[in-house]
Amino acid sequence: MLSKEYSNYCEGDSIIHRLHPSIKIYGLFCFVLLCLLKYNNYLFIANIAFVFVLILCSDIGLNRYIKSVWRGKYFFIILYLILYKMGMSIFNINLLFFKIVFFLLYLDIIKYTTTRLDVSKGIANLLDIFNFINYNIRKLVIQISNMFYFFILFPFEKRKYLDSLDVKGGLYSQTSILTKKKVFFQNFKEIFKLTRKGLKERKELLLKHHYNKKRRIYYKYLYKYKLSDILFVIIYLVMITFYILKVR
Repeated sequence: MLSKEYSNYCEGDSIIHRLHPSIKIYGLFCFVLLCLLKYNNYLFIANIAFVFVLILCSDIGLNRYIKSVWRGKYFFIILYLILYKMGMSIFNINLLFFKIVFFLLYLDIIKYTTTRLDVSKGIANLLDIFNFINYNIRKLVIQISNMFYFFILFPFEKRKYLDSLDVKGGLYSQTSILTKKKVFFQNFKEIFKLTRKGLKERKELLLKHHYNKKRRIYYKYLYKYKLSDILFVIIYLVMITFYILKVR
């Protein structure tokens, strides 16, 4: 169930691969926070540009990121039309789309450069920093980790389920775009059910083998923070400080 088939992890030795897992998760939270704060041209450009730099430094290949976002093109088109009909300005729609697209790209950065287990350990380490009352957070860690992997597993289950329709003689791949969307919504409940089943199996496996009480200390001190990790933290702290001093 936890094979690399749906994780899309790409082995490598780039500077992004070597970043501490907790730092990558921290960066994702900072990116979302900056997107939610009051808009500022400089802050927005810096936030988006930094994600683009991470993409280039990951040594994955720009085409792979583009294809990943391109899969959601029909969703973006429909959402764009809905927001336009609701009276939202073109500028705000485009701004929202940039934020959504780069959020998805940030998820891809983590997905391509971090193993599933390291994501869980990264979340655990990050939460441990704020765990002042020494609360056993292993179940919370796995829950947050599964929320992250929902965005990875759902498209995988969707593709696998709909491709199976061709095997059954449904000729799904030869139908029109509108028909494909209709088939997807008709089978959404089943695909969602398969995704939940996969996440449940992942949770049970992590509880049993990867994140139990005996191995908690092992996870906490497996990696040491490096200079690149510190620099990563500083960059986001600078952007947040800029917001507090110049924008708020």
